[in-house]
Amino acid sequence: GDGTYMGDGTYMGDGTYMGDGTYMGDGTYMGDGTYAGDGTYNTVDTSTFQDADNSTIASQDEITTARKRAAKNGYRASSPFRKARGSNAGRDRSPLKSRSHIWPLQSMSRDSLQDHDSLMSQRDLRRKSESGKGNIINGMLTRNSMREIENKQVVFDTFTDDPERGMDMCSFDYIPMPENPNDVVIRVKASTVSYKDCIIRKGMWSETIDLPAVPGFDCIGVVDNIGDDVNLLQEYGSRSGGNAAHYETLNMGDPVAALVQTGGNARYITVDASRVFKIPSGDCDSAQAACVLSSYMTAYQVLHRARPQNKFDTLEGKSVLITGGLGPVGLATVELALRAGATVVYATIENQYHATLKERHPKGNVIPLPLCPSLWLPHVKGKMDCVVDGMCQDGYESPRAALNDTGILVCIGANTVLAREGGPGVLGAPVSAMWANTKAGYLMGSRTKTYEVHDSFKREPERFRHDAAYLFGLLSLGKIKPSVAKRIGLEDVPKMHCRMERGEICGGVVVVKPWQKR
Repeated sequence: GDGTYMGDGTYMGDGTYMGDGTYMGDGTYMGDGTYAGDGTYNTVDTSTFQDADNSTIASQDEITTARKRAAKNGYRASSPFRKARGSNAGRDRSPLKSRSHIWPLQSMSRDSLQDHDSLMSQRDLRRKSESGKGNIINGMLTRNSMREIENKQVVFDTFTDDPERGMDMCSFDYIPMPENPNDVVIRVKASTVSYKDCIIRKGMWSETIDLPAVPGFDCIGVVDNIGDDVNLLQEYGSRSGGNAAHYETLNMGDPVAALVQTGGNARYITVDASRVFKIPSGDCDSAQAACVLSSYMTAYQVLHRARPQNKFDTLEGKSVLITGGLGPVGLATVELALRAGATVVYATIENQYHATLKERHPKGNVIPLPLCPSLWLPHVKGKMDCVVDGMCQDGYESPRAALNDTGILVCIGANTVLAREGGPGVLGAPVSAMWANTKAGYLMGSRTKTYEVHDSFKREPERFRHDAAYLFGLLSLGKIKPSVAKRIGLEDVPKMHCRMERGEICGGVVVVKPWQKR
């Protein structure tokens, strides 16, 4: 627009030339890659792994071509770099703070984009757009809509009991870059919605949650970018005798899983490298893979890490009781207990789902019981070798009474207590839930144990990685079959929170596919 003469012989005036690429009046060239007015060339790795459900993020031919051109002309293909003009041409400079796959219609700093006070909610933007005042681009109103906005995430900026009013969809035209040297940016293919997300959104979680927050435990995706020190951490730990086992060598396009408490319900997420796990790159269904880190890891470590008295204490020939047997963790525990050789598995579920559970296990080695403790306890009192309780319906008293003389009770949650309280306590989690956890952990004796997946990761990260690799290996071989109850888009997350709190979702994990279109 200022009359710039480009090196390729193109004279930029006050108009726009549309060709194979687009010459904007501000000096922007859109073609195989992006040449911005300041000399920026943007590329992105597009390696993906194929989904069994055919819902992969498709590779973009033009960006693939851009990566080849970047390598040919001396740029780094892993991330965008500034290339100087004149005598410094070809020299790598500091990495750009942001990159865009659509035309940057308005310049904003990274801090201003991430400041939630500067973000308009999708609801407010839609209202103004419908009034004829503009289109929604960059998370703000603009005059012309160029392309579909690429980066989206579900956000809540206050703790709320009403997810449909308190949660918004935010959209950006930039992809996050590593903020710290050990950060990994993941292009998300699948994440989950769980009851834990509802607890966090209501402010009832036992740990501090910074606002604004993006819901979503766990995510599956591909590495989009890595910080400068990510792979150095593994090398340095190996040479110094440090915590090399806490990290893995990562490359652009690697299929990975991330263990997070928030942030999963988005198209991109930035995660510390220590919480990233490589997963098999074969025909792995990302929706099923999303079930592994929380649901299957909880089930596996409860049965094989928390429960055993010694390394020879297996489940072979033993009886197991699981409360809430049709939830995500319950179903995983039933499957893994049978795989480990348990003779019979009892599962407490609502009466209308008894037939469903029997159909899943036609051999008759899984027996459904009523959900109420006073109804199921007479069937199993004093007979169980292992009880897994995530409900805490009566302060863990009935599950403890179901144990035989050598049995072990593992408490993995207090969902009934949390649902009954309905709101947060002074420190986040209600006092009754904190008391239940304290009672199980310290007052019920050595045959009662507690387990939480994130605590397990913090205590023994090396063992956690070992178990995660084993479970993902079983998944890739078809040895375990996670049950996916629903596959939804980002737009349906608030509605799913409502349904989950009403108890309408059972029979598996709710998986969010962030690139899925209605």
